[in-house]
Amino acid sequence: MRHVFKAAVQGRHLRSGLAWVGLLVSAAMPASAQMIELPSGSVNLRDLQQQYSQGQPSGQVPSALDRARLQQQQPPGKTLPFGREEQKQEVPSTLEAQYQRRVSQDLVQFGYDLRTATGTTQTTGLLSGSVPDDYVLGIGDELVITLRGQVNNTTQVRVDREGRVVLPNMPPVAAAGRHFGEFRDDLTAQAQAAFLQTNVYVSVGSIRSIGVLVTGEVHSPGRFTLTSLSSLVDALLLAEGVNKTGSLRNLKIVRAGETIPVDLYDVLLGRRSLHDLRLRDGDQIIVPGIGTTIAVAGEVVRPGIYELRADGGKVSLNAALELAGGPQRARGNRLEILRLDSSGRNEIIRSPASTAAIAAGDVIFVQLPREAIALEGAAELPGDRGLGQAKTLSDLLRDPYVLQSNPYLPFAVIETEDPANRQRRYVPVDLQRVLEGGMNITLRERDKIIILTRDDVRYLGSADVQAVLRKESPPSLQLSIDSKMAQERLALGGGSLTSTPDKQENEPVAKGLIGAYTDKSAGTTRLIETNVACAGLQSLAAIVSEGMQQRFPIARRMMSYGNSGLIDVRPCPAIYDRHPDLLPYLLEYVSVLEGEVRFPGIYPVVPGTRSQTVLSAVGGLTLDADVNAIEMSSTAGGRQTGLNVAQLNQATISPGDVIRVSGVIQQRETGVVEVAGEVLRPGRYDIRRGERLSELLRRVDGLTPGAYSYGAVFQREQVRVAEEEGYRRAARELEQALPGVLASGNAENAQAAQSALPFLQGLISSLKSTKAVGRVVIEADPTVLASRPELDFALEPGDKLFIPKRPSHVTVTGEVLNPSSVMFTSGASARDYVKRAGGVTASAELSDAFVIYPNGESEPLGLGRFSDGNVPIPPGSTIVVPRDPEPFSFLATTRTVMSLISSLAISAASLAVISRN
Repeated sequence: MRHVFKAAVQGRHLRSGLAWVGLLVSAAMPASAQMIELPSGSVNLRDLQQQYSQGQPSGQVPSALDRARLQQQQPPGKTLPFGREEQKQEVPSTLEAQYQRRVSQDLVQFGYDLRTATGTTQTTGLLSGSVPDDYVLGIGDELVITLRGQVNNTTQVRVDREGRVVLPNMPPVAAAGRHFGEFRDDLTAQAQAAFLQTNVYVSVGSIRSIGVLVTGEVHSPGRFTLTSLSSLVDALLLAEGVNKTGSLRNLKIVRAGETIPVDLYDVLLGRRSLHDLRLRDGDQIIVPGIGTTIAVAGEVVRPGIYELRADGGKVSLNAALELAGGPQRARGNRLEILRLDSSGRNEIIRSPASTAAIAAGDVIFVQLPREAIALEGAAELPGDRGLGQAKTLSDLLRDPYVLQSNPYLPFAVIETEDPANRQRRYVPVDLQRVLEGGMNITLRERDKIIILTRDDVRYLGSADVQAVLRKESPPSLQLSIDSKMAQERLALGGGSLTSTPDKQENEPVAKGLIGAYTDKSAGTTRLIETNVACAGLQSLAAIVSEGMQQRFPIARRMMSYGNSGLIDVRPCPAIYDRHPDLLPYLLEYVSVLEGEVRFPGIYPVVPGTRSQTVLSAVGGLTLDADVNAIEMSSTAGGRQTGLNVAQLNQATISPGDVIRVSGVIQQRETGVVEVAGEVLRPGRYDIRRGERLSELLRRVDGLTPGAYSYGAVFQREQVRVAEEEGYRRAARELEQALPGVLASGNAENAQAAQSALPFLQGLISSLKSTKAVGRVVIEADPTVLASRPELDFALEPGDKLFIPKRPSHVTVTGEVLNPSSVMFTSGASARDYVKRAGGVTASAELSDAFVIYPNGESEPLGLGRFSDGNVPIPPGSTIVVPRDPEPFSFLATTRTVMSLISSLAISAASLAVISRN
């Protein structure tokens, strides 16, 4: 049996094979087992055998088994109308193409995309789920009747050919043609009359099959087997749906010589239940050609092409809009009808009445009202406004809650349309004057009021804008094609790297933010921008690339401010992306505010704007501003100086003007000096401008009895920086001189350089790494300062003064046998101190020895064969015996080398004094 069925299914003679299989199954199997399971459901083999034994016409629709096999063979695709599988994209129908050409929009016919999950319905009589009480029983329905009480049994019985149900020990009960609920109540009454205390339970086991004929404009017309619970839609699904040339509103069901009209729109729009369209055995469904149609386009719920009923009744405008679900906006819509005239050409009917009759072929347009203005930017509720509510800009801004907090009032933009040539253009507006009643503008249809925020305005001075004005690539775009940075982003999971005060270095931040990444290996900082789209920057770059940057002379003035090493990289505001021409337009109207204002920069202004309005928009003046030293310069070359705040507030400013607010001369320096050591009150002290050393010594209450003012160490930051730069420069010079000497033809010099190379290399390394002290030789004795005012100098922030204790030793260093500190002896000469240090080495040059005094000065000792030196040696001094310079005679920088050794010795001596105390 299995082999016969397999051969029949796989062979070419499918119909005959299935017929033989059906005969074999009916002979060998009981009725309850004559079912096969397919992906689309169970199939009764008896029904299939009867269907094929009767012979199908060559053009009849395939059976459920054939369709199931085809579904298994075909790849899954897009579901077509009424559950068919689509192999390729549908093309518009002829009717859709005609409407689309008329309205230049994509419109589809409504109702032809009804779908089902499987594409077929069951032809078996088995039933899943309960049967409604209004189900009409018929011959062949199987009922399951259970009696509980005096009699206990369960019987499966079918409605016989006479339309009755016959049970044992009970009279027959009429069933065919009766509702299931009515039959159940009648059977219960008779059973309770025949048996005492007996309950009756009735259910439908399986339902009968019916045959219907589907003809007309369907994809697969033919006769189909369905269940008695099937509806009109089930039959249409089996016929693979209605063609787009077929009607959905004028279907007919021919039943026993009677014609029943059906409007499928009632089902699609939810006005009618499928139970009302239940089929009966022998019904014929006729799908005629499509009738007259209309289209609804624009702001409606379901734009599309709709069919009109064929009863000859007129359709009003409101009824047509109901077919499309109604307008999306509750009121205020603009309606137009596109109608074909007698020659078949379009004519427009504007603002029709709601009761206007709609003719065949009409296209109804539902559009937003034209009498509308748009509010963008710093508004609490941006969007459309009606002109009936606000005919002027003053009317619009009358509500105090229209604007957000901190809008930029000196300059707003109205994008309007010139009624003469229909060209869009910008109109500048001073919102402060509008709010005060000094300016007003009448609004027109389709105007857009763009209110700027402070961030929108500050972007004009950002690094990106200034780079474009210089014809350079914006910093936020420079690394968008950096392959190395792309790899770094990928390694970090797409996040940017940034270093900010509140984040650790190289900490990933959210994607889309601008940041900086420090490449430690290269010693450079690279910028990152993950969202670089800005139509405003592109528009500005297009203008500058044509050599038109002279349009922005004041904006380009800001370029000189970008040399500090810090750049202002900001994300592009969305307003410039929505309005690309707005950014260049604002740059033409900018003025400059610099000096002691909260946020210096360039700001757009309307000609004649009050200066007070602009100052308020930038946060006002700083605390360090000199209110009587304000300067204004105009584009015409005029200049006003010495203005005070009151005069400035009364003045007006125009595009191109420059306002500079000078700072007050501070009497107190912005910094402190530090006093340490042998003073009565050491610590950090604020100083006023021009304060002198003697005044500082009085503020610390003078020196202690043990202070040694002659050995005071005074450090200044500027001197320290200059000394370190000198060390680095000398190291570079030595490095550059050595290769030339080593490669010279003079063998004597080359040999000398080779022997001195280790020493010079150590000297170069010391020069690169030594930290300078920045010591300045001063006089710190208050009595001397009082008698010699020229030695009393002015202090600077960052100065450091250290007063040591009186020392009792003299330090001897350099080319001596035992470099050390020896006790000070009054009247002892320099040679005496050198002898106490063990005397000089063989490589010493005693004639070049020098002394470093406690105050930092140095002086040659003049030691010779017949001289002990006539220089007094005070306590705290350092005697330095240098090396013989003979090995360095090959260098022209010998004197420089020796002076560097002297400088390093002085720094070391100063550090020794500080560290000892």
